[in-house]
Amino acid sequence: MPRILPIPLFVPNKTKLQWKTAAAGFSGPKPFVDLVDNSSNYTAIRSGIQSLITNDIYSFFEPKIYWYRIVNKSTSYAGFLCGLPTQECAHPLLTTHEHVLDKRVQLFSDYLTTTQVQAEPILALHENTDFTASFESSIYKRPCTISFSLNNEEHELWELDAQETKVIQAFAKNEEQFHLADGHHRLAGSLDYASKQTLATAVFSFVVAKNQLQNDRFVWAIKQLPKNISALDIEKLVGNEEKPNAEKSIGFLLGEKTHLIQFPKSTNAARFLFENILGFSTHDDINLSEYIDYFPPTKYNADRFLRSAQPYMAKFFYTPLSVDDIIQTAKAQEKLPPKSTYLHPKLPTGLFITPMHSFELL
Repeated sequence: MPRILPIPLFVPNKTKLQWKTAAAGFSGPKPFVDLVDNSSNYTAIRSGIQSLITNDIYSFFEPKIYWYRIVNKSTSYAGFLCGLPTQECAHPLLTTHEHVLDKRVQLFSDYLTTTQVQAEPILALHENTDFTASFESSIYKRPCTISFSLNNEEHELWELDAQETKVIQAFAKNEEQFHLADGHHRLAGSLDYASKQTLATAVFSFVVAKNQLQNDRFVWAIKQLPKNISALDIEKLVGNEEKPNAEKSIGFLLGEKTHLIQFPKSTNAARFLFENILGFSTHDDINLSEYIDYFPPTKYNADRFLRSAQPYMAKFFYTPLSVDDIIQTAKAQEKLPPKSTYLHPKLPTGLFITPMHSFELL
């Protein structure tokens, strides 16, 4: 697996911080969200972040490895915040399960070049589910270093001491690999940045055990299909309803009626929908937003939304992929279609900020 690096952090000062509501475009501290919403370019964002630091809205924390926990009404997620060396963030040390679009990668690389900060960690997972339980039993015996309330969640951060850091690094050294759960374009942009700058830098990361994650689904609403794609034959889909199996079926709304399509065990629902039904390819570099609207579970009322396909050609949905399905796809160096997963936790942007310099390669 990649080495685990200490990271310097800028952390909000609670006495001077207001929080953005859940209705915002993205979750995070209000000063940071307002800064990004109102800045016209990356240079303005960099100046704005510097102003937040100068005015003590954010305070500096020395380079360390941190334990981070998110607690809401139904569950909690916990793992460690660290840096992963860019030169080690590739298969097999760090696996991925989605292709990336070059245009988005370049945008994020340019953002890093200008702002010189990472304001949202990638979400990575490991398979040692016993480690988190063991480490938590020790770390929670003492108060956290700092905590925040944001969007009905508690965010708690512990600075790890020298002995705790050794435990984390010893654990990581014995792991075969990590898997990227969320943040494919952020990772690719960081790697592109490091390559262009020819610098030893690291990717800001939140690393959790696989049993800490939950996966939900998007509903795929079809607006139109490219002229060269004719795979969406509604009549054929409607006719494929014999002996439906909810565990191996894809649901779709046509008009106001729901139908089920079975798919073979040799693939998964997301890939079968994307390739066999819609006729796309995970290798295509196309702007899918021209053809598909994706609705996450937090953005629609399921009962009402899944009552009719209108105003779309059709709406597709399926049982969410398991975390093990995602891991096995990554290990096999295969790719899932975009928006195949809706993984929790969703991390706030700008809650913790780490600069692109000052990483100590151990």
